[in-house]
Amino acid sequence: MGTLSTVARRSSFEALRRLRAFEKHNLPFLRTCEDRELTCEVGYRQALGRPLTIKEAFLLDIGSVATVQRQLRRLRHDGAIAQVRSKEDARVVNLTLTPRASRAFAAYGRMIHPR
Repeated sequence: MGTLSTVARRSSFEALRRLRAFEKHNLPFLRTCEDRELTCEVGYRQALGRPLTIKEAFLLDIGSVATVQRQLRRLRHDGAIAQVRSKEDARVVNLTLTPRASRAFAAYGRMIHPR
């Protein structure tokens, strides 16, 4: 019984190491837990067809408004997130993943949930 548990643990850590190596190579813009949370929420809302607005990003309880603004600026600079004015209301700014980030997250998802 102990041997199986050790094998299972090793296998889990090997899988985690592969995921982490993928993250380092393909998702270098995910530097902090907050980056992960913010990009995940942007991608999730984009997948639902209801893009996250900047105002909604401030309400996610990720950090202060200044912290979220700083994260968004850096994620835009790193090419992970784009800001797009709403076609319905030009005052609203939607956040979307860039095509490059979307492809990287799709590959990441395939690693997590292989078919």
